[in-house]
Amino acid sequence: MSFMTTNYKDVQESSFEPLPQAEYEMLISKAQEAATKNGKEKLQIDLVVREDLDNVKGMEETNKKYHRRHVFNDIWKQNIGGNYQFDTSKFQYILDAIGVPENYEINSVDELIELITGRAVRVFVKKQFSEYNNEDENTVAPWGYKKTEFPLTKQQPSFERDEQSVDITDSDLPF
Repeated sequence: MSFMTTNYKDVQESSFEPLPQAEYEMLISKAQEAATKNGKEKLQIDLVVREDLDNVKGMEETNKKYHRRHVFNDIWKQNIGGNYQFDTSKFQYILDAIGVPENYEINSVDELIELITGRAVRVFVKKQFSEYNNEDENTVAPWGYKKTEFPLTKQQPSFERDEQSVDITDSDLPF
């Protein structure tokens, strides 16, 4: 019995060129805090072009052609009112796109990361020239996130908080 047989018809040429400017259905594959060697801090969001939509009409030049490609969206901390912190208004677009309910309290960056990781979104990816890197690169504006048009088929965790009840007996009361 053979381990495998070569079949090159589906082998695609790989490139590190930026994606063409367009809207893509993507998955927030990972989010993490990071810092430059000079200490400038950011939240880096790793977006991956979804590969489960290859056969969707109208996505031949986006998801089908570029599935599994990564785009990194960096949201940098800023000096706001004398404090070095994230401008949390930039996260509102992402949270709205993944369906987090209004007035949902998020207590930490770690909780934010947990909420957004693994979620599907529709993202406008822009291609622009970076004077810093002296080359074209992809960027995603905070307002470039929208709700996906193709919800994931696997069950996504809800945004309901687990309220744990505590049983207290009369003997537990101090009076």
